[in-house]
Amino acid sequence: MKSIGLILFIIILHRTDFSFLVLSIKQLTWEAITLLGIVAVFVILLSGFSWFLILKSFHASLPVFQLIRFHLSSLFEGLISPGRMGELSKVWYLKQAGVPYSTGFASFFISRVIDFMSICFVGSAAAFFYYRTVSLSPLFWSGIVMTVILLVCILGIILMPSLVCFLEIKANRNRSAKRFGKLYLLSDLIQKGRKIHPLMWIFLGIMGLARWIAMYLSFFSIAGQLDIPLSVLAVIALGALGSVINVIPVSISGIGTRDALFIFIFHNLGLKSEKAVLFSSLFIILFFITLSISFLGWLSMLDHRIKRTDLLIGEGDEAV
Repeated sequence: MKSIGLILFIIILHRTDFSFLVLSIKQLTWEAITLLGIVAVFVILLSGFSWFLILKSFHASLPVFQLIRFHLSSLFEGLISPGRMGELSKVWYLKQAGVPYSTGFASFFISRVIDFMSICFVGSAAAFFYYRTVSLSPLFWSGIVMTVILLVCILGIILMPSLVCFLEIKANRNRSAKRFGKLYLLSDLIQKGRKIHPLMWIFLGIMGLARWIAMYLSFFSIAGQLDIPLSVLAVIALGALGSVINVIPVSISGIGTRDALFIFIFHNLGLKSEKAVLFSSLFIILFFITLSISFLGWLSMLDHRIKRTDLLIGEGDEAV
């Protein structure tokens, strides 16, 4: 599945003016690259701080330096995996530090939900303010899709307690142990979510919005250097859409799938496909900067991964 994005990317590069892309990227100044680097550090710090606050709400306090290593290492593994599912490794790291799997998974799940909802809120708001009226533009309908996703997330959070109660009754009648396992996971997520103070939820949401807005504003600043004529609202809407595409597990960091979607939207906006690929390249540049920073944390956790491999492979009776 993850090869789909790579195949799309190769086809897109073959059909675009590659020399134009190279010349345009060469126009980027060191100030622009530095700006992306600062934004990458800002996003990493805020996302890590959010995760720290969630864990603290669960009374799972660990040394800050240790959490930084866990966060950077799992971020690296997430960046090189489809849909960033490699970030689940932080659950294993927490388990090795004495934090229960349920607590680690709840911290991962809640942070991802907050991130996803923040992206959809920023993207849909920017798309609607950009058009102000109903439009047939793909960018406008992308805002509709992000709004629907946001509403589904909110509805799911509201209805989850009732759903658990309903499934508990059904599982009791059927005496299904398998269903009880799933219900325990859902019930535990609800209980963990209730431990987070309402004001903390708001604060986590604000930090999520701040991360993505800072990223997309940096894209807008650099888009001017690349002669990409887009307004700040259009850039924010497109940036949010690109971030949503990153979650789809058919490519690494949305490479290929994001480019194809941007080409379609840019064509509707009257812009060449080369401009779309050029704008998408900002995600790739930020991806490699973030990858380089998180790689340091991944190296620091090398001894933990060796132990994890030994546990998974084992020898003889020790094999798991």
